[in-house]
This record gives sequence, structure tokens and C-alpha cells, in this order.
Amino acid sequence: MGLEHEFLAHFYANENDADCVNAVRRAAESAQLNVSEQSFPFKWGEDFGIITSRFKGCMFGLGSGENDAVSSDDIQKLAGTLKRNIDVGIFVSAGTFLKPAVKEAEDSREHIEHIDFERLISL
Repeated sequence: MGLEHEFLAHFYANENDADCVNAVRRAAESAQLNVSEQSFPFKWGEDFGIITSRFKGCMFGLGSGENDAVSSDDIQKLAGTLKRNIDVGIFVSAGTFLKPAVKEAEDSREHIEHIDFERLISL
């Protein structure tokens, strides 16, 4: 009795860059968010491994917490973590952004993208 096999799909391993992980950690801590690290990989995002095979990056997950509306103060905290002109802040929320938060992101001298749940599912 022989065994035959065929590879149906190839998945790239996600390799988190230490500098990117530290940047995400600092941003979360600056925003006074709880940070926890898993000892096992996410069950989603296998395509992200293709990206990190060519570019520095890290995969992270966000929870919405108890209050899912992002305030202008939250945007200001993110802006405060951006140190260089080439840094980009991306604020992803499973909830919504209050109008002052949207204005703060759009008026900020730093480049800040704000992605709410509706925009996230349309990407």
C-alpha cells in the first residue's frame, strides 16, 4: 500500500520584525491599551506571510474593548508616537470614530489613517 500526496496550497510563514513589534507595542502602551501576546499563531491572515517575506512588518490583532467609539484624544495619543516624517499611523477600530476624532486625524500634521468597521470590511 503506497501513499500519494499533493500540495494544494502553499502558505508563507509570517515573520514579525522586532522593530515593528516594538513600534506597535509602544503605540498601544502610549494609548494606554492592554497588550497581551499569544503563544500560538492567529488562525487567520496567512496571506500576510507573503508581505513579511518581502517587507518588514508584524501582525497584530485589536479588540474593541468596552467603549468602541474612538475619540480625538485617542488620535492625539497615536500622533504622539509618530517620530519621523515618514511614519504613518493607522488607527483601526471595530467600532466608530467620533466626529472630533475624524477631524483630528485629518487635520494632524502627521499622516494618520482612520479605518472604522465599515471601511475595514469594504477593503
